Amino acid sequence: LNDSALLNAAKKIWESIVSKRMYITGGIGSTVRGEAFTYDYDLPTDTMYCETCAAIGLLYFTSVLQKSDKNSAYADIMERVLYNSMISGMSLDGEHFFYVNPLEVDPEASLKNPDKSHVKATRPSWFGCACCPPNLARTIPAIQRYIYDESEDTKRIWINQWIDSTGAFENATLQQQHDFRNKKESTFTITNTNDLETEIFIRIPYWLDNVSVWVNGEEKVLEITDGYFKLILFSNSIEVRLTYNMPVLKWQANPNVKSAYGKVAFQKGPFIYAAEESDNESALHLYHVKGEPVAIDIEDAVLGPISVIDVPAQKLEQTEPSSLYYLYQKPGYLEKNLRLIPYYCWANRDTGEMRVWLNDGGE
Repeated sequence: LNDSALLNAAKKIWESIVSKRMYITGGIGSTVRGEAFTYDYDLPTDTMYCETCAAIGLLYFTSVLQKSDKNSAYADIMERVLYNSMISGMSLDGEHFFYVNPLEVDPEASLKNPDKSHVKATRPSWFGCACCPPNLARTIPAIQRYIYDESEDTKRIWINQWIDSTGAFENATLQQQHDFRNKKESTFTITNTNDLETEIFIRIPYWLDNVSVWVNGEEKVLEITDGYFKLILFSNSIEVRLTYNMPVLKWQANPNVKSAYGKVAFQKGPFIYAAEESDNESALHLYHVKGEPVAIDIEDAVLGPISVIDVPAQKLEQTEPSSLYYLYQKPGYLEKNLRLIPYYCWANRDTGEMRVWLNDGGE
């Protein structure tokens, strides 16, 4: 951080990654050949690599840059990695692991196409070269280091990630409590421990809207700078309460991303969502989402308490033609509902197809 030339070079590399070479899940690595980047906007969804270790590497890289530049853009990327491309590398039972975290899977293609054999439809229990499982095992218990930051002079503290936790610092103790599921409410209790004036910065996630803030019971104007809401701690304690909505976000990719052109992806909270065959039917490529998505809280026997997204869709009415190629016929569609689950949850039930980017059928 003390070498300005190196720091500027690192920031340019990071900007290139997140603006032109990163998947919507925060995964990186477009090709299995060398587990590498290829060229700008080349982000294939069914042959990519997106190694779990690479996601963890991006997390580490971003966390270092964040210490030099307190902008929520860094915390946003760390969050995207943490909740999507990183924890998807481990099954919910904690005993099976992915090297590759794809955005599209067809089990038959993985089994029969050598170019897709690295893309698994289920997580193996172990690997001959097992770097990802222990990397996850050391990163998840160290999550505290990504939640907060403190300036060297101890006079400023940043809350970067909204995770139920307590952080103890030189001049203050901070406690976070969140109810995303029911009340849509978060409380930050900040206690002064040294009677010194301290600046507190609370990141306001981009995936919230209609955010209101109360400080010690008094409603305040929510002024955000570089993604953070600033407070001055000079009394014994401050209680900050925020209320908000958590809408379903609908994403599209830069038109230069050929694999995602004409497609959309969905997000709720920090989670990217995916359609899985377990909740729908096979041939997910025949669905076109059309209409407003609705988030529903459910209790799944395997996945546990989660929010799912139901979105109206039309599925191509498939009739088996008599030849490989045939003259154009106007397609017919069946009205369907497509259910989406958080991406990290996929491949924990039956083996089947999965897709993050879905055909856009328009409004």
